[in-house]
Amino acid sequence: MDVDLEVRGELPPWLAGTLVRNGPARFETGKGSLRHWFDGLAMLHRFGFAEGAVTYRNRYLETPSNRAVREGGHIAFGEFATDPCRSIFSRFFTHPRLRRASNTNVNVTSDGDRDFALTETPIAVEFDRDTPATVGHDDHDDAIDGHVTTAHPHRAPLIGDPVDYVLKFGRRSVYRQCRQRGRSRELLASLPADRPGYLHSFAITERHVVPAAFPLVVNPLSMPLRAKPFGSHNGRDYRYAYGVGSRDNGTRDFLNQLVKVDVRSGRTTRWHEPGRYPGEPVFVPAPDGRSGLLVLDAATFTELARADVPHVIPFGFHGLFTSGR
Repeated sequence: MDVDLEVRGELPPWLAGTLVRNGPARFETGKGSLRHWFDGLAMLHRFGFAEGAVTYRNRYLETPSNRAVREGGHIAFGEFATDPCRSIFSRFFTHPRLRRASNTNVNVTSDGDRDFALTETPIAVEFDRDTPATVGHDDHDDAIDGHVTTAHPHRAPLIGDPVDYVLKFGRRSVYRQCRQRGRSRELLASLPADRPGYLHSFAITERHVVPAAFPLVVNPLSMPLRAKPFGSHNGRDYRYAYGVGSRDNGTRDFLNQLVKVDVRSGRTTRWHEPGRYPGEPVFVPAPDGRSGLLVLDAATFTELARADVPHVIPFGFHGLFTSGR
């Protein structure tokens, strides 16, 4: 059920739509603990905007990981850094069916008609934007298989198709760059690698996809023997970048401020309030100007309005704003 939130300040009258944020919300079980921020059970937080009012509701994603904890009180599936039996990547080699236990707690995306929760394994969980109840797991109708992907797919600037990559581990690992066409993916390019690295995201331009290989690489053949886990870009020219940061460089606190950077001049604008820990800022373009959400004005980073939720929302990752409904 939606909860009406008290709004302090004044929301722009044109702001209408839905913001769904994704993130981990439960770490303790009756028989153990999930050990990493990336491993907590996924929960969706839905904010609805209409005529100056804000509503809120939340819901856990219904996944095999969640059901095991809820029904049996135990951790039954391996996550990013928590596995009851073995490391996550050795699991890919010896028990590939366990990859279907998708705790998609990182990001939210949409194909225009359907909405999905994502993580860094190549499976998505569809949910209903209004409730936000889990609809089911979404499988790709193609032969592009792999073990790891990114939770940050991009849209090709000229054609609008989602673009992503899949990394398959093996004696000779391979990065597979592909674009989405309905339920199927079209292979754009393959890049073999003896020692692949962890790609959280990649860059894209109007005509090129640019994966960035970092120094953190692994030997895939050693993964089954290890007891340890495997430890963005806009596409067009842009001037402003938004994100979260730490006022003390993370030495004494967590991510406690929003940051806007002018990538041309280097000028930085910040929003900070003691005791507040903001999540990822989501830019919402105004019909005739700039604006955003805390609610902040995106041009000046000054506060326009805020609406408090009647309970604590755990630290999360990303979200998606869609206009209408």
